Amino acid sequence: MFVIALLPFISGIVTGVGMGYVGLSLPIVLGLLASSDIPFKAGVVIAGAFGYSGMMLSPLHVCMVVTAQHFKTTLPATIRKFALPLGIFLMIAMAYSLLLSVVLR
Repeated sequence: MFVIALLPFISGIVTGVGMGYVGLSLPIVLGLLASSDIPFKAGVVIAGAFGYSGMMLSPLHVCMVVTAQHFKTTLPATIRKFALPLGIFLMIAMAYSLLLSVVLR
């Protein structure tokens, strides 16, 4: 489960776009899910949530750069503003994935 979360997160940070983390990591994640006992839907939820979080934290994410320039702030200050909501989003996604793992087994 750690690799299923880490791989999309890293590819999200590296690319900064949704198509990037999906295209780079989901083929590998789907292969990992097929050969493990983790329910498919639970794995996809974790991969999607962590990939999205990586994309949002990326300094290459164009929306964040434009927003920081518009409001005349820095990228670290912008990231600090949404770090807590993003952490809450990840906690909810992990809880939902755990629920799916229990229900779908």
